[in-house]
Amino acid sequence: MPGTIVESIYGKLRGQQQGNVIVWKGIPYAKPPTGNRRFRAPQPPEPWSEVREALLFGPSAIQASNGIMEFLGNRADNTSEDCLYLNVWSPAADNHRRPVMVWIHGGAFTTGAGSSKTYDGSSFATEGDVVVVTFNYRLGALGFLHLGGIGGADFSGSCNCGILDQLAALQWVQDNIEKFGGDPDRVTVFGESAGAMSIGVLMAIPKAKGLFQQAILQSGAAANVLSSSIAEKVSSRLLAALNIGHGEVDKIREIPAQQLVDTAALLPAMSLVPVIEGDLLPVHPEQALAKGIAKDMPVLIGTNKDEYRLFSFFDPRWKQGDQEEIIWP
Repeated sequence: MPGTIVESIYGKLRGQQQGNVIVWKGIPYAKPPTGNRRFRAPQPPEPWSEVREALLFGPSAIQASNGIMEFLGNRADNTSEDCLYLNVWSPAADNHRRPVMVWIHGGAFTTGAGSSKTYDGSSFATEGDVVVVTFNYRLGALGFLHLGGIGGADFSGSCNCGILDQLAALQWVQDNIEKFGGDPDRVTVFGESAGAMSIGVLMAIPKAKGLFQQAILQSGAAANVLSSSIAEKVSSRLLAALNIGHGEVDKIREIPAQQLVDTAALLPAMSLVPVIEGDLLPVHPEQALAKGIAKDMPVLIGTNKDEYRLFSFFDPRWKQGDQEEIIWP
């Protein structure tokens, strides 16, 4: 169907009509962050000459198994270090310049995927006449391990690769979304948990200026970052667990990705998150926001009602406890 083929700046993409919307899945917005590109900023994808079939979701970011995320539809059997793909739902690939909503998934910066069945954009695109975008970004150690202080300039920025991925996806939206029926000047980012925390960081990043105009933060804000000194202690602990000395950090690019992910899973929760470092995030996001970096941006913020029920369902303490333990005093 001609209406399902769109020409991005990298090449043509064939989507699929699904009811009243067209869906394009598995669109690469950066080169695979593998091999020598591990722990480095994302690079633009290679252009292609033939029509690329955009009918299947790309792999999710490689991650440790998680019951909650699997319940939400993240396939543990479809993960890879090659994960920088996005998806688009649109009522039509025309010139109507609809509002664009870009979803940033949660998962404590260690799990999740933009392809989760929970994040299907069909209803928003149909009922709201908007273009919906979801995407993956690097998670855990591959996205947020602070190696610059230990490994030197070659690892500068490694601690915020996940945020750099998000910026690259938002830049892709700016460059391409008009061809999908969207308006690059009316982009709203929205996310939950780590997705909302990411937005709190993005709002404070000078390089993100102009990539989105509105923000919706659900159950997360701008507080969840680490200082460089604390993040370096986390990195030292992980390197020790991997038997890598401070003078041989380069070896971490050769370790199998699954081994790296599984070892990092032994760290305390929320040890691998965005880091205050360098030109990207020079000050704490709350400090930048207090000084007015996003003062003209409309923001909707709150906590999702009954959200914790999802976590308590998977907590064995609730299933094993007696009535006295379960009932709140």
